[in-house]
Amino acid sequence: MKRLLVVALVVLLFLPSECAAADTSSPELKPVLLKVKKRLDQWLDAINDDLRTSAERLSRVDFKSDQARAELKNLLIVSEGFPTYGGLAGRDLEAVARGLREALDEAYLEHRTAQVAFLGDLLAAGGVPFFKPTGGHAVYVLADRFLPHIPRYQYPGWALTVALYREAGIRAVEIGGVMFAKKEGRSGKEVFPELELVRLAIPRRVYTASHLRYTGDSLIELYANRDKIRGMRMVRESPFLRHFTARLEEI
Repeated sequence: MKRLLVVALVVLLFLPSECAAADTSSPELKPVLLKVKKRLDQWLDAINDDLRTSAERLSRVDFKSDQARAELKNLLIVSEGFPTYGGLAGRDLEAVARGLREALDEAYLEHRTAQVAFLGDLLAAGGVPFFKPTGGHAVYVLADRFLPHIPRYQYPGWALTVALYREAGIRAVEIGGVMFAKKEGRSGKEVFPELELVRLAIPRRVYTASHLRYTGDSLIELYANRDKIRGMRMVRESPFLRHFTARLEEI
């Protein structure tokens, strides 16, 4: 790799000055220049391939031990993010920049809060319990009141997100026992947070009224059949931020 870089650098530095001093119209010189160009293209292709291979090696780590792989993944979540997040492309950075500008636009903020309130009004009309007022980010369903037959140690918030995805294809996030419960000393008994929520976040400039109406109707239907939803049991969890990698099963 180093040899290829040195050779390519020498050619790039000295070839242009030599060619400038020579008579490029000479029939004898043209085949030589074409040959040099061909070799230079081959070297640059080789360098490019070598760099790509090196990047792939650096971006991949193989483990013989499943335990070591799981430990590294947990550390990655704490220090950088979930393994599937990846980096930010230029388009994503531009979207963030535009979002920061729009957040100062009162007309946009009025639309934003009205959009969230629209979903809240739909749920209120169907009797679905949620945190009030709705605000400008999301509607938070009160999962423990939505599923009063499921005790906290069976994670009603998680159970509701599973049912919502299974029945309607809607992804939501639990913000309750799985995410924020703490364990007491040696006993390991779980101490649950005051609120057991399911967040229905509404991304900026993504959903139409039809999307929100579908979400509201789906939750209202689930609420009407809430007795059929079962609690969950923890199968596997990490020592920290367990909600990213936890595995649960229905009871």
